[in-house]
Amino acid sequence: MDEFKPINNEILEELEVLAAMKKLCYIKFEAENGGTPEIKARITGIYLIGDEQYLKTEEGLSIRLDKLLQVDDKPLKKNC
Repeated sequence: MDEFKPINNEILEELEVLAAMKKLCYIKFEAENGGTPEIKARITGIYLIGDEQYLKTEEGLSIRLDKLLQVDDKPLKKNC
């Protein structure tokens, strides 16, 4: 897997708010196979594995934060 690139703190805070609200979100991200899946899911939390940040969905899917392309109607900037 490629090197983790930290995301913007403002975006991290927005993701934490969405998790606290338990809002159903549209999420688009870069998959390991090169695809760009689009899902509807509730974010249940943000967590670390080593130095990498992930979000977890209600369904148990973990997505590395630097692989997020869009959450709801907001495209995400790649780095902090």
